[in-house]
Amino acid sequence: MRRLLIISVLVTGILFGIVAQPEAAIMTFASRAAFAAAFPGATVENWDSYPAGTIFPDGSTTAGITYNSSAGNALVTSNFLALSAPNGLGDTSAGFFGGNDSITFSFGSPLSAFGISINTFATTNGAYTASTNLGDVAASFLNPFPGATTGQFVGFSSTLPFTSVTIAPANGVTYTLDDLRYQSSAPIPEPATLSLFGLGIGAGLAARRRRRLE
Repeated sequence: MRRLLIISVLVTGILFGIVAQPEAAIMTFASRAAFAAAFPGATVENWDSYPAGTIFPDGSTTAGITYNSSAGNALVTSNFLALSAPNGLGDTSAGFFGGNDSITFSFGSPLSAFGISINTFATTNGAYTASTNLGDVAASFLNPFPGATTGQFVGFSSTLPFTSVTIAPANGVTYTLDDLRYQSSAPIPEPATLSLFGLGIGAGLAARRRRRLE
């Protein structure tokens, strides 16, 4: 009986380790249309509600998004091609993000999906990356803006909630951003392993009770 109790404790310990160390799985989307179809209720920030020239200093939070740029500060601009006119997002260092510049968006609530359009002359897939605070990385796809031959999109969903995303160039081409879309994380259902964990504890307690009655 004691051996049964020890095995039960070991099994529940292993299951607890599985639950305590989950791994995220991400799904990427090759186009903004595919992302929009998968997440029709996503929140959209296209910076059109701000006057051109608006600056978001590092660490400032607007509409639930906190901005941190690797050079200068985030800048609302109407000087470049935008997916939804008139504005996009650039940087005060040059009006656009440089070929080595990155921008990090942080969110007050955890997300399950993120997508953003990139105005760029880069024409190869993977020209930009989106990295989450969990360490997951999604690559961009060539997805031209309407009426243009260039433009990229990077979008993904994750099985684990994340709170920040960093956009960075992989090939040194300058860029601006537009139509950021994000989906708040839904409540995470209890994993089946948690149920097994509870069953394991229950089995151990039952074994102890039976031993006392014998």
